[in-house]
Amino acid sequence: MTYEEKSAIVIEQLRSDRDRLLDAFDKIKAEIQNLRGCSCSCSDGIIDDIEEIIDKYIAENEVKE
Repeated sequence: MTYEEKSAIVIEQLRSDRDRLLDAFDKIKAEIQNLRGCSCSCSDGIIDDIEEIIDKYIAENEVKE
């Protein structure tokens, strides 16, 4: 197997990992959104802060293709 073939496999695995992590972030954000409708004592400000943190880390780690 050539270096280029091995590199292509590694890159594909990294992209797959990235996609799984982004999917996990989306699921977490959906769960957070569900908190908005509950009668718990969570404040919307805290929920907004959590979403901002998630968005910040997604943006910081975006891959420029």
